[in-house]
Amino acid sequence: MKSRLINILASPYFVAIPVAVVLILLLPISNSLYKIELKEKLVANKKDSHVVFSDLNNDGIDEQILFFHNNVKNQAAVKVLSDNFVNYDVWNFNGIYQKASTNFFIEDLNNDKLLEIYVIYSRNDSVFMSVGQPYPDKEHLLTDKFITTIDNMNGEIDYTIDEPIVYDLNNDGWDELIFDLKAGFSLQPRILISYDRKNNQFNCSKSTGAFINLRAIADLNNDGHAEIYCGSSSTANIHDSLGYKYNDYSSWLMIFDKNMNLIKDPVENPGLNTSINLTLFKDNNKNDLIAILLKNATNNQIQIEYLSQNETPLLTKTIDFNDDNLSKQTTNILFIPVYIQDKNYILLMFDEENFTLIDAEGNIRKIKKSANITSFIKQEDFDCDRNNEFLFMNIDGKLIIFDENLQHPTLAPTNISPFELHKDNIGIKHNGDEPSEIYLGTSDYLYLFSYEIDYQYYLKYLYWLIIYTLTVLFFKGVIKVQNIQQIRKKRIEETINSLQYKTIKSQIDPHFMFNVLNGLAINVANSNTEEAYNQILMFSHLLRQQMTRIDKLNITLKEEIEFVESYLALEKFRFKDDFEYKINILNDVNLNFIIPRMLIQFLAENSIKHGLKHLTSKKQLTISISGINNVIITVEDNGIGRKEAAKYQTDSGQGLQLLNKLIRLHKKTCNKEITFEYIDLKDDEGNSMGTRVVVWVEGNKTKN
Repeated sequence: MKSRLINILASPYFVAIPVAVVLILLLPISNSLYKIELKEKLVANKKDSHVVFSDLNNDGIDEQILFFHNNVKNQAAVKVLSDNFVNYDVWNFNGIYQKASTNFFIEDLNNDKLLEIYVIYSRNDSVFMSVGQPYPDKEHLLTDKFITTIDNMNGEIDYTIDEPIVYDLNNDGWDELIFDLKAGFSLQPRILISYDRKNNQFNCSKSTGAFINLRAIADLNNDGHAEIYCGSSSTANIHDSLGYKYNDYSSWLMIFDKNMNLIKDPVENPGLNTSINLTLFKDNNKNDLIAILLKNATNNQIQIEYLSQNETPLLTKTIDFNDDNLSKQTTNILFIPVYIQDKNYILLMFDEENFTLIDAEGNIRKIKKSANITSFIKQEDFDCDRNNEFLFMNIDGKLIIFDENLQHPTLAPTNISPFELHKDNIGIKHNGDEPSEIYLGTSDYLYLFSYEIDYQYYLKYLYWLIIYTLTVLFFKGVIKVQNIQQIRKKRIEETINSLQYKTIKSQIDPHFMFNVLNGLAINVANSNTEEAYNQILMFSHLLRQQMTRIDKLNITLKEEIEFVESYLALEKFRFKDDFEYKINILNDVNLNFIIPRMLIQFLAENSIKHGLKHLTSKKQLTISISGINNVIITVEDNGIGRKEAAKYQTDSGQGLQLLNKLIRLHKKTCNKEITFEYIDLKDDEGNSMGTRVVVWVEGNKTKN
């Protein structure tokens, strides 16, 4: 199993994976399903204007509408360009636009599929509305309709209007335009307004001290009449001492009816730096809910609450930003309803790593952000697939769009600072049968970007496969070259080993033959004819054994033992009853164990030649073999000992030299160690009792 795992890890198919991944990351292959490209950069038709593209005449192609200050007449103005950027109409109004406010709405309140333009402007201390319908007849539907007066503060008025909500409050088939108007340093009024175009009248709430924000309209109690839900923030301009209800030293939840009257007393979120935000939300059962966010900056917490039918709190959840599992980037709270992977969520916030969402049950979900973003710009269907995408920018001026699941971020450098953009200057431009475009307007330029599926995204898998295949082929080529080199090296080594073996064999065989024939010659000289004959037969048998393994360098333990038994039987003829030998083999010894040829024979021969030959008493030789994985061979004699034998030695020790050569060659070919230990045996008085040789042969390989 281990060997198989190593083979897998070392295969070119596995080794190529990390290399291919690195190459894929380094190569400029798009990982985004979409692409953004700058199509046009146009000089602004009117400098410092707010730009909107909208299909005023319902032909599928958007016209360009510019809202700007006419410096010649010192008046607020609207300019309409046809779909081919030709001037179509210009209106001037007796007043000026309020800074930092939404001053225009483009809606179809009478549902005739032709859009009207609603313009809000101020003159002196009063706020007015004018309405025009550019198509088909450039009709002015309403001019200078008075809305309210604003308190004068140091000779100026100060108010803001947020995005409106269009809703048929009185069920007459015509939508009303509902929006908030709130004074800042001017203090008053702070009111909620609905405009009934059918009856051409405004309906205003009573002014309060709360800095209200229109957020949602829904008929939660199913009485046939929608309720209007407003939050607020604590701006600390109007104290209770000024005599206005619901001061802005706290934030408030306010619910109005269709006549702009409070349905019940507002709910207070006390303290400075607090706010209440709301959004219309649907749970998975498709029921309308009002999601409420209460923020308190002093204790670094927000509270999420859901109102269900009859305005019953469905769930309340407190989120503490001191919790390490949640974002501490409280300034990036979005609170946008989203539909992701078949489920409704509130997109609560984003931090450096994640988007944080919450569902109707209060469960937190995180989605890896995978792109650096600084500010949220707009949620809109930029690719016209009926799913809203999310548009962000970062501090470097890059445009980033995430798809409807907050995945596949698509980046495009714009060289535009987020501070140059106004939320009213960003949107989608529909071009009929042609692909839509994203528009971004600055003070001086109009940028048009395409946003569409990048079909190269699907080809990236083919690119990945090609890169991986080429990487595998590269490693296969490297391995093949290495194998060729190894084969050449192995052949050279085999040639060297063969030459070494032939050299050793040419030395072993004559040496062995000489020793055996020497013993045979002694019997012939002594006229032991019958014994010499038997000895010749034994020698013949020994030669046959020798011939069967003449080309072998390594043999099995069984083959070596059989050869040694024949050799010792031949030596028995020489020494007769004066010589005894025993071969002891333990039962657990693996007889197929591989050892060098003549390893035991050389040791036995050495014992007889040097230890036993000059012994006058009875000669004894014992060979013991034991071990399982590693074989232990013990050769013991009762000879005269190595020290005394040295006195009789007249040859050069050729046998031991040949044995050492065999062992070195065995290690090279089998990579197994063989070690020796020579032990001089002595009695209690220190006299020599013989010699014991212990051999350890490493390894557990068997002969195939």
